[in-house]
Amino acid sequence: MELERAKRSAFETFLMTVESTASVFVAFVVGLIVVIAGGAAVFAPAKEGVPKTLVFAGPLVVVCEVLFLVWLKNGLERQEKPFIPKFALRQRRWPIVTRPLFAAWWAAHLLVTVPALWVAEQIIGRGPVTPLRMTVAVAVVWMLIHCSLLYLLLATTALYRSASTVRFAWRFRFAIDLVFTGGVLLWARAEGWEL
Repeated sequence: MELERAKRSAFETFLMTVESTASVFVAFVVGLIVVIAGGAAVFAPAKEGVPKTLVFAGPLVVVCEVLFLVWLKNGLERQEKPFIPKFALRQRRWPIVTRPLFAAWWAAHLLVTVPALWVAEQIIGRGPVTPLRMTVAVAVVWMLIHCSLLYLLLATTALYRSASTVRFAWRFRFAIDLVFTGGVLLWARAEGWEL
């Protein structure tokens, strides 16, 4: 570990710090959204047609998300580089029957970034398509996808903890980001977004 750290240049360390900071910032924003939505679910049953189970699910979601945010904060304080793959590999081994549930929990966090894409479209996607607007759209979508890699790795390690799989995904993260960015942009265009 120390040898690996000694091989890194100051620039590589700086890039890893920026990358982990951006990802953790997005994770905390997503966590805040999940906590607010979970808290709001407690009051939703007052409306007709909303299942009463939300009364119990809302506080459970809030508690689970707060526990994750505390775990994330504590992990960040370890100052390990690269943070994201090491953090994902620190996830506990869940009993086999609960693994799909935890993987779904992390995958659901990925879906929280969809409204952020919609907000970006509202800001960027008005008017004629120009190279500048397209560049900004690609940059915003890529950044959100890249920062969401934390959740993808957590979903993966919830199902099956494999250091080689995590290292592979981390090594090719920029290619993975570009594929997903292209897919999101194609989907947005097909849906009529003005990107």
